[in-house]
Amino acid sequence: MLIAEPGREVEAATGLGRIGFDTIAGHLTGGIDAINGDRLDLGQTSRITARVLAEQLSSDEPPLLIDVRTPSEWEQQRIPQAINISLATLAQNLDRLAGDRSLVVYCATGYRSAIAASLLKRAGFQQVSDLACGLTSLEARDVDVLGSRA
Repeated sequence: MLIAEPGREVEAATGLGRIGFDTIAGHLTGGIDAINGDRLDLGQTSRITARVLAEQLSSDEPPLLIDVRTPSEWEQQRIPQAINISLATLAQNLDRLAGDRSLVVYCATGYRSAIAASLLKRAGFQQVSDLACGLTSLEARDVDVLGSRA
């Protein structure tokens, strides 16, 4: 089910198709405004900045970093502490994640990680954040990134 701003359904479906989500059962006519007033648990995810992530990584209990880019992107550039589970395979790899640990998901720009954070919350993980602006935001911070931009 796709929920998008009215008139942007095709754009949203195309964007999802580009990252491996190409089966859409339908869309909510009228977007999110169509359900205002209804009692639905929409859930929310949190976004963190590169500065906050840098602080968390140097703490005594750093979060588990999950890179949701493709394996080929992972090979080119990554954060050393991260594990790679592509967005397309995330649902099949939930058993690799500890439910009681704080999770931070990231991708190249923040688009795929926002979807991944939502999927993880829906799967029951409580402490989930995604990195705003993705891996590109870390290059200006003192976060160790292996590899270089292609």
